[in-house]
Amino acid sequence: MALINTALGASLRYEVGKVFASVERMTRAADQADGEEVCNAFGSVLLHTDRFLKAGGLYPFYAATVSNEIFYKGFEKQIVFEETKKMTKINLKDLILVIKGENMGRTGTVVGDLKDNGNKIVKLDSLGRFMGPVREVIIVPGDSIKRRVGEQDPDSVFMKQSSTTKTKSKKK
Repeated sequence: MALINTALGASLRYEVGKVFASVERMTRAADQADGEEVCNAFGSVLLHTDRFLKAGGLYPFYAATVSNEIFYKGFEKQIVFEETKKMTKINLKDLILVIKGENMGRTGTVVGDLKDNGNKIVKLDSLGRFMGPVREVIIVPGDSIKRRVGEQDPDSVFMKQSSTTKTKSKKK
């Protein structure tokens, strides 16, 4: 048990250190008025905060790591995404659709760019009632995501009131 607590403590300290290093990086970028670097550092803060919360068991839900790929078998070619010659590069703040890997079919927003290896930091959209307002932050390979078309407000799907909620609020 002591070994587990020691390993957990080391993991938590590591992630806290990464959060503070990312905040420092963001501060330096803000002082230099480098907007892109500020966004990348903010993405790193989000990523390491998310990892800290997961490692410490501080999320109010259990998210088993199960691949979504089996649900999309045979539909890969039918998934709609924006593919134009002008806009092949995915940028910060782009709304995306994950097209490969265990999070296939999930949507999110690019919040960071790991330029050294082409990976992106993505803040996934909420799963609504299943996870509440929690939005996971993950690293995905750049070729596993495509720019999303359609709904442009990432959380609008989850913020719409149902007809029963509207009628209840009017009666009060």
